[in-house]
Amino acid sequence: MPDLKDMTPGEILTEASVSDFIKALGVSIADAQRALDENSVEQIAHFVQPRDGLGGRSLMDLGLSPSFYHYQHADVAVALQISLKQIEETSIGLNLGVKVDTGSTSNDSSNSSSSSSETGSSTSTSHRQAEVKIAMKSEGALKVGGQDYQLQGTDPRARIADLRQRLAGSQSSGIERSLATHECAPVNPSVTPASEKVVTTPNTVTFLGGGTYSAAIIRISANPGVAETYTLRSGTSVDVEPAADVAAYAGKVSAAIKGLGYDTFIVGGPKRKLQEVFHEFDQEEFDHDPAYKSWQNPSLQNLAGWLKKTGHAITLEGMTDTSGPPPYNVKLGTARGAYVHQRMLDYAAPADQMTLLPSKGEQHWRDLGQPDSVKDEDHRIVDMRFKDVTDWFVVVRGDDAHPIVKAEVKPDQLANPASGANGFVHVYRPQGGTLTGSSRKVSASGQDFPLRGTGAGGQAEHAPESYAINLAADINANAAAKLKAWVNGATVHLCPEGAEWTLTLLTSESREIQLSGTDDVTVTTQFSRTQSQSITQTKTGTTTVAVGVTLDVRYSKQYETNVTGNSSIAARIVAVPAPPEFLATIKEYLS
Repeated sequence: MPDLKDMTPGEILTEASVSDFIKALGVSIADAQRALDENSVEQIAHFVQPRDGLGGRSLMDLGLSPSFYHYQHADVAVALQISLKQIEETSIGLNLGVKVDTGSTSNDSSNSSSSSSETGSSTSTSHRQAEVKIAMKSEGALKVGGQDYQLQGTDPRARIADLRQRLAGSQSSGIERSLATHECAPVNPSVTPASEKVVTTPNTVTFLGGGTYSAAIIRISANPGVAETYTLRSGTSVDVEPAADVAAYAGKVSAAIKGLGYDTFIVGGPKRKLQEVFHEFDQEEFDHDPAYKSWQNPSLQNLAGWLKKTGHAITLEGMTDTSGPPPYNVKLGTARGAYVHQRMLDYAAPADQMTLLPSKGEQHWRDLGQPDSVKDEDHRIVDMRFKDVTDWFVVVRGDDAHPIVKAEVKPDQLANPASGANGFVHVYRPQGGTLTGSSRKVSASGQDFPLRGTGAGGQAEHAPESYAINLAADINANAAAKLKAWVNGATVHLCPEGAEWTLTLLTSESREIQLSGTDDVTVTTQFSRTQSQSITQTKTGTTTVAVGVTLDVRYSKQYETNVTGNSSIAARIVAVPAPPEFLATIKEYLS
């Protein structure tokens, strides 16, 4: 028989002699038939023998005869089971020997030796944070390292701003940076009678209009085949020739209008960039800097009106530069994003069209390769982007000397602000005017506060800022309202007097700084203890290493074959009488 490992199942079946197996079964059936016939013949002698009990007659004389049996049919079933099992096994053994000698050398070419000498030291000190709660109504003091810092100012925001400035400016305090945030229960002020120039949110009242700022937004959706004329007012126009593509054409429109004396910048496009709102160092609000405040508030007011007209959706994300520890910067970035988001709500931007993204602090710039501990004004921003628009837009800003007249702009696409051809899609120009002619008032906490347009804080009479300053003063003077108010631009912020500021303090000094407070100034988290580490290490020596390796590989293969079979026979046997002639002949023969 051939080697089983080289045979197929069919070849194994052939070698198993199935035909011989079936032949043996058939012969056994024939042998059985012959045995039955011989048995019947042997019975005849008993049937023809005379019996005394029968009067000398035989069974055959009585009509009886032996039966003959015959296989009417037979079914033969044969089954074979063949199993072939193959087992392969590979084993690998690895032996590794290492010998290390210190202070010795060897001439063995398979050895390696090295000699080193290292001396150095390092010192690291981490930033530490503390947290203080200060009630809106508090006029108490914060004690830092034994020195009192009394709260000073006419309103809660002024007191917090003054405290932060004095802490940062004092070397003895050890406080390098601070962050102020607050959460207020809704006050829900209302205005009666209502006016589109007064916007309320749960904790703010904002007065719109005023100022010399004017703005427009021009959509650039295509690179035209011929030159287009852009008119900002009668007598102030510029022709712009086609460019290589849409982006280049938007750049040409921006440059051409800037040449007329207007300020312009480009937004939108594939990156969907809308605007960057800049902040001072370590500030969550931008209103502290007059340079930022003078144009960013009107710019946001312009964008809010545009969003309301078009239905465009945007995202906002607060960011910081890489100076300061990352956890602190995440808090600062979060506060910046929340502040700009609230400013957009103050200017009546629809809340469902804005998504405030979680701040990652400095991480955006670190991912772009910016090194740590770098102060960069361009990175202290709230990044605003479109969610659903990829057109290019040219934002135009004017002033009294360079106004933008809504009724005279061309190409005029003001009726199609959401989508369409190139042209002006939004024009904003503040409109001043009185708000006191209808006995208009603001109601909050069950108290009414009539609006007063008297000039205040160096602002003109009936200026939005004057209305805001007067309203905040009236609220703070009304003890029954139990509210505290402060002003950002032309927005009045309202909080219950029991609400609190959360002041986060940051230091990198190693000395211990103990904090305490009085009159609703509560220290909730002290600075952690100083953590510093100094390591000095000196190492000299010579090391010799000998390595030996052995590898043992073994391979084995086993084959196992089982062939088993079974059979079954189903047969039908019938009894038939012997032929009369046969019986007569037998009877005569036996007689």
